[in-house]
Amino acid sequence: MQLSGRSHSRNIMDLEYKNRSPSIIFLLFIMFVKASVGVTDTDAEMMNSPPRIGVDDTPILAVQLFDLNFRQQQDFDQLFQTLKSHGFNTVFMRVFQNIEQKAKQSAARSVTGTYFRSPRSPLMRDMLKLACQAAQKNNINLYAWMTTRHCDWIREKHRDWCDKRYNLKTHQEEVYDRLDICNPHFRTFITQLFEDLAHYPIQGILFQDDIVLRHTEGFSEFAKQRYFHDTGRAVSAAEMYRKTRSIKSKVLVTKYGDTFFRWRQWRIAEIMNFLNLITEQCRKVNPNLKFALNCYYETLTAPENARTWFAQDISYAKNSSMHLFSFMAYHRQIAQETNISIAASLKLLGKMTRNACRVLETPSRVLMKIQVRDWQTHHDVDWAEIKEAIRFIRNEGAVGIALVPYRKNLPLKEIQGTTLED
Repeated sequence: MQLSGRSHSRNIMDLEYKNRSPSIIFLLFIMFVKASVGVTDTDAEMMNSPPRIGVDDTPILAVQLFDLNFRQQQDFDQLFQTLKSHGFNTVFMRVFQNIEQKAKQSAARSVTGTYFRSPRSPLMRDMLKLACQAAQKNNINLYAWMTTRHCDWIREKHRDWCDKRYNLKTHQEEVYDRLDICNPHFRTFITQLFEDLAHYPIQGILFQDDIVLRHTEGFSEFAKQRYFHDTGRAVSAAEMYRKTRSIKSKVLVTKYGDTFFRWRQWRIAEIMNFLNLITEQCRKVNPNLKFALNCYYETLTAPENARTWFAQDISYAKNSSMHLFSFMAYHRQIAQETNISIAASLKLLGKMTRNACRVLETPSRVLMKIQVRDWQTHHDVDWAEIKEAIRFIRNEGAVGIALVPYRKNLPLKEIQGTTLED
């Protein structure tokens, strides 16, 4: 018997411009962009600067920036300089603002957009420009961490671009607050938005973990049409969810039909086709750009559940355009959701890392994200736990490590020493 949909706390996660010759067409393009979104001469000069290529065989040691509390260039400069001096070589920076990053009851509820310039999104502030300058000064690889299906500013404007899901209680399809990857209008919009992001001198883009389809999602008319076109089969929810049972206020699936598993595999492929479309267009702007995909921990601990619950399958995705797979190996969250001890969840990180290296075959494609704040209590995770997490992960190979989220009191010197240990 397979129960659907893990009961999990919401992850708080859990996105180089090619140096062209100054042709007339390119100069006209720069003039157009400046006129459209207010790019200054300094901005244009930075965006057209030669990309800085890092050393590919050096394991990533990174932080992920959740809170953008920086106000001036010197704030970014100081942060990146400090990180560099302690052996860090990569920063993943959030470049989007959705409702969930603000208090939902506050007056700021409607303040959404991006931290980079684009005619397709409200500009919060061009924080990415400041970060790019600091990264270039300190030889830090900068990845922009960007949302896909959860662009609140466009979702509120185009409700017709939203996906549908099947309600197991009412047995009806309903619109919900995620954008539809099969909607051609949304596909055009999101591709162009990522192209705008690709013009910045960043080393890569990290796709936010909203690029998944949960087991009752993906019932839009566009999705049904694409599925029928590709397979010759119609989508039938009644044939997919054969048996269910209620536990408290939730309805869980205890038996899926064969049609669900055919549809599941199609959705896994469709997500990667969608991502490949974005990456292909971005590489037309910057051929050197790298891409990372946020992956739920179940892709390593329970791959079959990950395929069912999220339509994530790293065995399938490894042949895609993704350079890096960013595993949300949050040991406190894993312990809470799977009802195991902290010690057991830390030990599990080693097994997860080993599985990732086995499936992806190349350790340099593996990034293990370590939780340094408890999502439930909001308390900092102490150094002893962080050290144990690093030790279990690095014992399995020279994989990348990212500390999530960055906090000012991180013991950077101790972390550097631990990552250098044999």
